Amino acid sequence: MKCPFCGFDDSQVKDSRSSEDNSAIRRRRECMKCKQRFTTFERIESANLMIVKRDDTRQIYDRNKLFRSIATPLQKRATTTQEIESIVKDVEAVLNDTAVKREVQSATIGKIVLQQLKEIDFVAYVRYASIYHEFSELDDFEEILAQLKKGNK
Repeated sequence: MKCPFCGFDDSQVKDSRSSEDNSAIRRRRECMKCKQRFTTFERIESANLMIVKRDDTRQIYDRNKLFRSIATPLQKRATTTQEIESIVKDVEAVLNDTAVKREVQSATIGKIVLQQLKEIDFVAYVRYASIYHEFSELDDFEEILAQLKKGNK
């Protein structure tokens, strides 16, 4: 494992344990050159899930991309990294249950993320929806806000 401090390729594992939710192995490592300690996480890789984009191109599933797409609308909101990680895990669980031939439409991922965001933060939901639904007019925002208000009564 490459040291994030000095770039040296050799490190020693000092401690290993399961993460709090048992979804990963947390390892404390020490660089053999600079002696700095750092943490790594090891998790099961999604079995090459392919994402089918709107233009019918395919991409290998990228967990970090999903995390960023959820974290972005939650910026400056009262949400922790652990909560975002929990949303990612929930989305992945649905994807693993519903993927046909290990392929899933990007629109399906968007719908699942929207459902998750709607449950935790309406502002993040609107932010994500504006990208997912490609809002181009003020009316688009007004329409989704009206739907949210109607659903909350």
